[in-house]
Amino acid sequence: MEKLLNEEVSKQVTEYLAPMQKSVKMVLFTDGDECQTCKETKMLLTEVSALNEKISLDIKDIKDNEDLASQYGIEMFPSFVMLDEEGTYKGVKFNGIPAGHEINSFLSALMDMSGIDFGFDKAIGNRLDKLDRKVNIKVFITLIWSENFIPPSGHTVLSGSICNG
Repeated sequence: MEKLLNEEVSKQVTEYLAPMQKSVKMVLFTDGDECQTCKETKMLLTEVSALNEKISLDIKDIKDNEDLASQYGIEMFPSFVMLDEEGTYKGVKFNGIPAGHEINSFLSALMDMSGIDFGFDKAIGNRLDKLDRKVNIKVFITLIWSENFIPPSGHTVLSGSICNG
């Protein structure tokens, strides 16, 4: 079977993910192979999870897991969430395949979820802890942000989501 990540890219991803501190579980929701990119998303997440023992992947078909999908706010396919070492959902969800430039955001999210400290401002974390209701922030990454793994504003939102759960 042909892989999505060639040998060189697999090596780079392995090196990038090597400092992961804690386990991260990805839960992928598909609509069988009926959605446009479910097969490719499944392939990509399987390949990435094989590159680091701290990453696991659980694949769920929506037909058998509607309640679980609802719990994570899954509304389109493919979508996947990341759970921390304790299985806690901290709000990190990807809709669609994180290919091309989006792979950078995906890999950064894995690192964040594993406990890597990218220097998230603790003062922001303290302010987030004071929130008395859920806030739903969606971050869309575009090609113009491709020079960095993730733009500072996007990374701040991601880190804030993880720290505030």
